[in-house]
Amino acid sequence: MDTVEVALDHDDYITGDTFTTADVRLGSQIGFGMQFGGVEKRPAFERYWERVSDRDAKRRADEIDNAAVPREDG
Repeated sequence: MDTVEVALDHDDYITGDTFTTADVRLGSQIGFGMQFGGVEKRPAFERYWERVSDRDAKRRADEIDNAAVPREDG
């Protein structure tokens, strides 16, 4: 995780300045891990998760997922 942290401290995304499918995978692992305690919350990881989760495609995917979850009051 130290190596990932160093990489994310130097670039916006894991392969440099461009968002790639590697960021979809790594970003989801870091975001999920920080949410549930499997990944230590480090400033570089929090900034990275903020960048990769603040995307139109992520918001659309969340809307689709949320619509598929049964509601308690429904």
